[in-house]
Amino acid sequence: MRSSASCISRLILVGLLALPALGLLVAPGCGTEEASIFEDGGASSSSSSSGGPGSDGGGIQGNSDGSTNDSGTSGQIGVITVTLRDFQHWIAGDATRNPDFENVPGPPPGEGAGYVGPWTESREDYVLVGFDGTSTTTEAPEYRTSIVKPDLGADGKPVYDDANTFEGTAGRTATTHGKAAFEQWFNDAPGINMKVELPLVLDDLGNGVYSYDSARTGVPREGDGVRQFFPLDGQGFGNTPKTMDPLLANLDHNYHFTMELHTSFTYAGDETFRFTGDDDIFVFINKKIVIDIGGIHGVAQKEVSLPAVAAAIGLEVGKDYALDLFQAERHITGSNVRLDTTIKLRPGTPPS
Repeated sequence: MRSSASCISRLILVGLLALPALGLLVAPGCGTEEASIFEDGGASSSSSSSGGPGSDGGGIQGNSDGSTNDSGTSGQIGVITVTLRDFQHWIAGDATRNPDFENVPGPPPGEGAGYVGPWTESREDYVLVGFDGTSTTTEAPEYRTSIVKPDLGADGKPVYDDANTFEGTAGRTATTHGKAAFEQWFNDAPGINMKVELPLVLDDLGNGVYSYDSARTGVPREGDGVRQFFPLDGQGFGNTPKTMDPLLANLDHNYHFTMELHTSFTYAGDETFRFTGDDDIFVFINKKIVIDIGGIHGVAQKEVSLPAVAAAIGLEVGKDYALDLFQAERHITGSNVRLDTTIKLRPGTPPS
């Protein structure tokens, strides 16, 4: 995700949009907090630049110092193993590069070149949060598509929707280049991606809310100290070359990666799940998509109330269901992830 010149893109906590079942917010710049089911629980703000050591390759931390809080109001509640796959930025003609990572799409008619975004390739409408804190409800961009199909594949991975067309090319969207390239995102592709498994630690924020927030415990960026989601710094193919783009002159991080998380829970009848961040995020519950924010864009937020979608996705109180989350970071210079949920997720491991 590219940072704004006037306000560096960062993870900011903006509230739930008052839609019947689902709320989606896109925050390309700085915004303000609004009311939501979730409270901070005494934790630092998601735009905080203070905290602990962040990710040092030993795991994706929850509490800033990796400790639990004896007060019972804030502390680690569980560890879910996530699978990350590192990619290199696109270079034309290089068969070891995936074209979906840092590959500038053609602009919409009448607009400038490059990533003019937000290229939010999702079926839902969203809210733009301006630099002055005002919110404007708008329909999705001109390229109103969905990168993945609504049902999880038999292999437990998202299925690319090749019915899309971009600028006359079948099987494409503004930021994706076909089924073959997409299938490398969440599958091993020797020479093209490198797999790393790390534990992601959730914090108990109190009031039944469990959370991971890269702005609390992520890696500090150079210059401004803002903590963001860079779990693979110094790993995989190594950090993105600063010569790739002038915006990276003072930023030394490993961009261009994907993450997948697989866990399960017993449905109690009143849970909520919220994701805040960038870029692509696909969340499936009971193999049905409940959060779909594909594309390259600023910080976006979507909250789903499980009771509101229970009938549509087949949930029954007291029964067990899978939750599968897939995320991709495909564009410099911001990287943000925050999960907030009242779902009591079980410790999860990658599928065999």
